[in-house]
Amino acid sequence: MKLKLLLIPVLALAGILGVSSYVGASPVPQTRTINVGGGGSGIAANGFFPNLITINKGDTINFLNPYEELHTVTFLPQDPPTPAPALLIGPNFNPLAQNPTNTSGGATDFDAHEYYNSGFLFKGDADDVTFNLNGSYNFLCLLHPGMEVTVNVVQEPITIDSQETIDALAKTQSARYIGAGVAITAAATTTKVTDSSGASTWDIAVGATEGLTDVMLFLPAAPLKISTGDTVKWTSPTDTPHTVTFGDAPSPLNDTGTGFGAGAFPAGGSTYSGGYANSGVMDRSGAVPGGSTYSLTFTKAGTYTYVCLLHADQGMANSIIVSDSAPPPAPKPIAPPNTGSGPAGTDGSWLPALLILGVVGIAFVVTGTRTALKQKAYLAPKREA
Repeated sequence: MKLKLLLIPVLALAGILGVSSYVGASPVPQTRTINVGGGGSGIAANGFFPNLITINKGDTINFLNPYEELHTVTFLPQDPPTPAPALLIGPNFNPLAQNPTNTSGGATDFDAHEYYNSGFLFKGDADDVTFNLNGSYNFLCLLHPGMEVTVNVVQEPITIDSQETIDALAKTQSARYIGAGVAITAAATTTKVTDSSGASTWDIAVGATEGLTDVMLFLPAAPLKISTGDTVKWTSPTDTPHTVTFGDAPSPLNDTGTGFGAGAFPAGGSTYSGGYANSGVMDRSGAVPGGSTYSLTFTKAGTYTYVCLLHADQGMANSIIVSDSAPPPAPKPIAPPNTGSGPAGTDGSWLPALLILGVVGIAFVVTGTRTALKQKAYLAPKREA
C-alpha cells in the first residue's frame, strides 16, 4: 500500500513533465499549396488563392500556377526598401523579373532582407519557399498589379488549416473573379457606323479587365458577320497585351524567349482577303509595337479565323464571316420552355440549331404563302373590259 501511495506523485510528476515537453515541442514542418492565379475558359483570375494564410515557423509554401496565364511570385524587402523591377528593358524582358532568384532546384530559405522572385511561372510550374522567421510577409505578381498574398508566420505553434480547407477557400475566391468575367462577356455588344456608301465599320474589344478579372476573349465573343468592303476595328481597353492575328504567324517571342519576336510586330496592310496579317502586340497605352487599335477592310467573301498569339491557349480566338451581300438581321433569341428533356449541360450549344430550324421554317411558310397567292390570282375569273 505504501509503495502504491509513493507511485502516485511520481506518476503525476511524470505526466506533468510529459505534457510540458509536448507543449514546448516544435510541430512537424508542414507544406501547404497556394494557387498563383486561376481561371476558366477565356477568363483569367489574377489573384493568389487563397490571398491570406497563416503557418508555423519552419513550414513551407508551395506556390503553384494551375492556369495558362503567366505569373511571378515576388517579395520586395522593406529594409532596405526595394522597388519592383521593370518588366521590360527596351524590347527585352528584365532578367530581374523573368528569372528566378533561386537556381538550386530546392526550396528557397526565405530572408526578409533579400529580394525574392520565382521567375515566370507557366501553367504547372511551382516554387517552394520555407519560412524560418516569424512575421507577416506580402508577395506580389510583377505582371498583374494588385495581385498579392499575405503569409503570416507565427512563433507559437498552432494547428494550421488543412490543404482541403485551403483548396475550398481558393475555389470560392477564384469563382468570384470568374463570375465577373462571365458577366462582362455576356454584356458585350457589337457597334457599327455606316457611311454614305453603305460600307460599315464594326468595333470589337480586344479583351477586358475588371479588377483582378482578365477576359481573354475578343468581345463580343460570337463570330461577326459583315459584308465585303466593311471594316473591322479592334480596340484594346486593357493593360494586358494582346494581338489580333490572321493566318500562320511567327512567334511573338524571340529565339531565346527573352524579348519580342517577329510576331510581336504589325504585318500586312489595311485590307484583307486571306493569308497572314497581324496587329502586333497591343494594349491600352499604345506604347507597344501594335499601338492600341487595329483595322482591316475585308475585300473578299469567306470565313477568317484570328487569334491572340499570347492567349490562344486560353481560347482567345474568333472569326469574321464576310458575305458578298449584307447580312440579314439577327433573329431575336427565343427562350424555349424548360421541360427538362433538352440536351444535358447549360452552355446553350443547342440553341443555334433551334434558331436555324426556325428560320428555315419561316422560309417555307413565306414561300408557300407566295405560291398560294400566285395560284389564287391565276385561278380568279378575269374581269371583262
